[in-house]
Amino acid sequence: VAVAAAAARPHNHEQRDTVLVRARDRVTRKDLILKVSRDAGMEDLVDSYKQKIVEIADRTQQWLAKADAAYAKDARAHDEERARAAGSSHTAMISVMDHGAKGDGVVDDRAAFEAAVAAARGKTNAVVHLPAGHTFLLSPIALVEESELEIRIDGTVRAPPMERWPPPPREDSALSAERQRMRYAFLELRRCRAIVISGRGTIQGQGQPWWALRKVRPEVRAPA
Repeated sequence: VAVAAAAARPHNHEQRDTVLVRARDRVTRKDLILKVSRDAGMEDLVDSYKQKIVEIADRTQQWLAKADAAYAKDARAHDEERARAAGSSHTAMISVMDHGAKGDGVVDDRAAFEAAVAAARGKTNAVVHLPAGHTFLLSPIALVEESELEIRIDGTVRAPPMERWPPPPREDSALSAERQRMRYAFLELRRCRAIVISGRGTIQGQGQPWWALRKVRPEVRAPA
């Protein structure tokens, strides 16, 4: 603690019995104003400083306790709202298998996935499910203006091999290089809100051929 002290000027020609001491706390980088006796020694000054720190700590603990209580209350309300929503929508689990997916890793299941997303649209707590035990080959997908949707991957999602990727879109000079790159992505979200990707499955990007090609031809535009 760096301490700087100055005796208060006498007021009405009367000698003051106390002085104000400014202490600089090097941890919090804040100034503390201590009121101590004019005859106080360094030990008294340190005691006064410690008392001030304790008072600040007590006030901080009280503030944190109130903040924690408010957060817990909000969290409980949020959980209760989600529970009510889940209880009112038992049929929101939508499997891609029910919309024509083969799940054999050979046939492109993009159309089935998009059909499942369309079926989930407008439902509360909608979950598009890619179940375990299947491998879903998906061409690049773009979700546009979707909201409140969970995509649960318990199986394997596989990107197409390099020779089956569509050509990249034409470059747009109005977009940054990163934005242009993301327009050539396996999964692109445009103007979406509250999209959750969950599950215990695997996403196989099959990027090794692209990496090898980029090493010898860096000008090639590879997908993200």
